[in-house]
Amino acid sequence: MASRITLDVRYGCQAPGRNKSKMLFVGMMLWVDFFGMVESKKFFSSSDASSTVLRVHRRYYMNSPPHDRTLYDLLQVEPNATLANISKAYRSQSRRLHPDKQRQRRNEDSNGGDDSALLLQRVRDAYEILNEDSTRVPYHKYGLIESTNDAAHYLLTGTSWVSASDAATLSPDQRRLLELMGLLSVSANDNEDVTYGDRILGLAMELVETVRPLVEGTLTQQAVAHEVAQECDKLKKCALGAQIIRCIGRAYRHSGQGYLMRHQDRLGVGLSEKWRDAKHLLTAAMASGKLVLTEKQITSQQRKRQRKKEKEESSANQIQYHEHDFGEPLMDQEGEDDSIDDLSDHIMSDEDIRQFEQDKAQNAELGALEIEAVWKLRKVELDRTIRQACQMILEGEFFGREEGWVGTTGQVIETQAGQLRAAAALVWIGDIMVQCSKEGTSWIE
Repeated sequence: MASRITLDVRYGCQAPGRNKSKMLFVGMMLWVDFFGMVESKKFFSSSDASSTVLRVHRRYYMNSPPHDRTLYDLLQVEPNATLANISKAYRSQSRRLHPDKQRQRRNEDSNGGDDSALLLQRVRDAYEILNEDSTRVPYHKYGLIESTNDAAHYLLTGTSWVSASDAATLSPDQRRLLELMGLLSVSANDNEDVTYGDRILGLAMELVETVRPLVEGTLTQQAVAHEVAQECDKLKKCALGAQIIRCIGRAYRHSGQGYLMRHQDRLGVGLSEKWRDAKHLLTAAMASGKLVLTEKQITSQQRKRQRKKEKEESSANQIQYHEHDFGEPLMDQEGEDDSIDDLSDHIMSDEDIRQFEQDKAQNAELGALEIEAVWKLRKVELDRTIRQACQMILEGEFFGREEGWVGTTGQVIETQAGQLRAAAALVWIGDIMVQCSKEGTSWIE
């Protein structure tokens, strides 16, 4: 997934928001650069390949539960299994599901082995993802699979909207995530452009139907909480589902609390909103800065190794040249020794193997940091969009300034009363979404 995401998180990037936000973002990046110089020494304190591989395994597989267990369950391994355990489990599953074994089983039992070919293919696909840290880490931490187009992919790649035809290929849970983020086009015409204002309007219309039962009193809070919790339990299993749900839930809660505080004429509402925006920019800057510093460190290490290797090769060539000058025997004219040397050149030494494993582990870490940086940046924009949709509802544009809220039963609710009920409903639903996003997931902010 990381290789498919276009990311430019250098100091020249522009953060969403006004000019002050951009200046704040750049200032934070400079602070992170200074802070990261100290942290990077800890991050790369050991150049030993084994310590790098163990660090990746401990950080991503042992210290946090997986975002999703489906692929681990297919191979019948624990989420903290080593690559050797995964390979062993794959060989065992392949032998068990081999067509010859299934043919013998069908002879013994006419009902057995019908789905073995499909299950074997699923096991192979799971092994392809879990066998490499570069694909296992995004799956373990975020549930991301590179070859899958889902709601998380559309969000991370900066898609402004998803057409109805593209959304038709997604599962109902993925389409629901797109609806909650306002990325699902409500237009039947795929060629029709969808503006940012259309996205906010669609979000507001969807949100009105969500809070309507609480505003009109047609459902109790317990009933609404049960429905929201059930939906969140399904959606958080999707890639980046827990992160998206929590971001949306916190935007609901913050918007509702802000309106209630303004209604009570309480001080500090504007300061709270500015602090929230600054906090989001700070987390995005820290994630982006960590990615930049890590990439610089890896590049620096690779250049040092390359210069060292070139120096060793140059020294070896000089030694060989002097040996020839002193009358050492040259290679056989028939080329037998040349072929042996050519073969030995392709055999990796123990040092090369260790270095290869270290490079793979570092690339896996770099990919995880890249995904985290992109998500932090997209989170700023998603939070702003959700809050603008909430503000549209709480400002009365869906109530009518004079006639008030007209319910489905024909009951008319006075405008201010409807706004207060809607704000309280947003706080209630937001709290439930945030709480559900934390339960049984590996992501902690």
